[in-house]
Amino acid sequence: MGTYRAPGKTKHKSVKAKSVQKMGSKRKLSRFGKERKKGESGIESAFITRTQILKRLQITLKDFRRLCILKGIYPRDPRRRLKAGKNKTYYHYKDVQHLAHEPLLNSFREFKAFMKKVRKSYGRRDFAGAKRKYEEAPQYTLQHLVKERYPQFEDALRDLDDALNLIHMFAALPAAGRVTAERTVACRDLVQQWQYYLVRSQELGKCFVSIKGVYFQAEVGGVPVTWINPHEYTQNVPNDVDFRTMLTFLEFYETLLKFVLFKLFHGLGLRYPPVLGDGSDFDKVGRLAGIKAKALDDNSAKADKEAAGEEDEEEDGDEEEEGGDNNDDAAAAKAKAKAKAAKAKAAAKRVNQMRKRLEAGEAGDDEDEEGEDDDEEEEESEEARLSRREMHRQLEEALVAATSGVGNLSGALKGKSSRAEGEAAPLFEGLVFFLSRESQYAWLEFAVLACGGVVAFEGSKEITLESGQVTHVVYDRPTAPQMTRKDLEYVQPQWVCDSINLKLLLPLERYVPGATLPPHLSPFVDDAKEGYVPQYAAELQQLKSAAEEYGNALAGAPTEAAEAAELDEEGEEEEEEEDDE
Repeated sequence: MGTYRAPGKTKHKSVKAKSVQKMGSKRKLSRFGKERKKGESGIESAFITRTQILKRLQITLKDFRRLCILKGIYPRDPRRRLKAGKNKTYYHYKDVQHLAHEPLLNSFREFKAFMKKVRKSYGRRDFAGAKRKYEEAPQYTLQHLVKERYPQFEDALRDLDDALNLIHMFAALPAAGRVTAERTVACRDLVQQWQYYLVRSQELGKCFVSIKGVYFQAEVGGVPVTWINPHEYTQNVPNDVDFRTMLTFLEFYETLLKFVLFKLFHGLGLRYPPVLGDGSDFDKVGRLAGIKAKALDDNSAKADKEAAGEEDEEEDGDEEEEGGDNNDDAAAAKAKAKAKAAKAKAAAKRVNQMRKRLEAGEAGDDEDEEGEDDDEEEEESEEARLSRREMHRQLEEALVAATSGVGNLSGALKGKSSRAEGEAAPLFEGLVFFLSRESQYAWLEFAVLACGGVVAFEGSKEITLESGQVTHVVYDRPTAPQMTRKDLEYVQPQWVCDSINLKLLLPLERYVPGATLPPHLSPFVDDAKEGYVPQYAAELQQLKSAAEEYGNALAGAPTEAAEAAELDEEGEEEEEEEDDE
C-alpha cells in the first residue's frame, strides 16, 4: 500500500531528481568523476598477491621464484592489513610491471616448449634423439641483469659479500644431487681468480679462524669486502636444504663476480680471465703461484705462449727490460725469493762486519792506551767512543729490522728506499714460509702471498728447507717438533693471522709450537662499543703504538741513516784493501 495523499493534490518531484535531470552524461562525469571499482584506489592498488601475478604472467611458481631471485624482487609487507587477507604473499605492483617486460620470460617459455619435445622423444624410446635435442637446449645470459641492478661499480662491491660466501661454499661441496662436478669446478676457478687478484693488489686486511671456516676481509676500491673460506674437510650435504633456490642465487652471483673481476683485473693492467694451473705444477710453485695473467699492452707471441701455459727456454734481454717476463708469475716469485734471500745475506754480512769493527776498535783502544801520550789517548778514545756508539746504533737498528719488521729499516740504513714515499711495504715482504704437511695449504698460502710473503711446502722443487731461503716454518701440531734448526723460526698458524690483523710482525715467544697460544681475538669486534677490552688486546695495542713511534723516529732522521750507509761503505772499502794487501 502506497503513501496517503489528499485528493486533488499533485505529486511534487524531489529536488535531487530535478537537478540530475538537467545534466547530461558528460557534465555528470566532469562534476562527479568516474566511479572506480573496488580495489583500484588507495593501498589496495599498490600491492598484488602472488596468485594474481601467476595468472597475469602465465608462468609457473618455480619460474616465478627464479625470476624474482634473478631480478632482485622480494615480497613486501603492507603498512596495514588488506582486504585480500593477511595470510598471503604480496608484491609491489610496480615490481610486477618490471617482470612483465623481462626478456627472460621468453627464454623460460622457449625452454619449456623445448623440454616438451625432449620428453616426447624420450616417451617414444628415442633416447639418442632425446640426448641430441637436449644438447641443443636454448641458452640465455644474465649480463643485462647485472648492469640493471648495479649501475655503478661501487654498488656491485657493496653486494659482493654474499656472492663470495656462496661461491666459496659451493667450491667446497662434493658433487652430489643437483650440485654437479662442473659447477663445483667453476666455483673453484672463480675462488682462485679472486685470491689471485688480492695477491697481486696486496689488499688483504683481516683474518680470523673460526669453527665455520676462515674469515677474511679486504678493502677493494675503498669498500670493505668480507667473506668466509670453509675448512678443507669433507662436507656433509644436508637433505633439508633447497639447493634449487641456492643454485639460482649462484647462477647470478657467478655472473656478478666475473663482471667485478674483469673490472679489477683491468685496473691492475691484466687481462681477464687469467690462465689457471691444471695442478700438474703444484709441486713446483703452488696453487696460486701457478696462475698466469697476461698484461693488457703485451701482444707479443712470447706473452701469448706464457698465457697459454708454455715455457720458453730462450729469453731475450731486451724483452726482459720491456716487461715481457712479468706475465710469468712463477718465475717472478722465484726471482723475488732469491733477491730477498740475497738481501738477507747482505744484511747479515753487514751486521758481522760491524761486530768485527767494534771488536777491532776496542782492541785498538787498549793498545793506544798503553803506547801513546795522554792527549793522543784522549782524542783517539773519544773518536773510538763515538764510532762504537754509531756502530751500536746501526747494529741495534739492523737487529730490530730483522725481528720486528717495522718499516723499511734496511732501505733507511742504505740511504735510499725501494718504494714510493708514503707507500707501506707488505707485511711479510722478504719472508719465506715453509708449510708443514699437517697445515692447511689453501688459506695459509693465500694469507701469506696476499701480504707479500713466499710460500714453500714439503715436496716443492723451487724452495726447500735445505736451500737456505726459508725463514719461518708453520707447524700445526699440539707438541713441539723433535728436531729443530737454529736458523729457522717455528710458529703456529695463529701467528700469521694475528700479525695480519695487527699489521705488525708479533714476537714469536707465545706462538712457538707446543706453547699455550694467547687468545685469538676477532678483528671484527669493536672493543670500545662492547665496553670491554681484553688484556691481550691492550698488550697488542701498546706493542703497536711503540712500533709506530719507533718507525716515526727512524723516518724523521734521514741524516743518521745516510751517515750509517757511509760508514758501511767505508768499512767495506777498508776490508777490500786489507784483503788486497
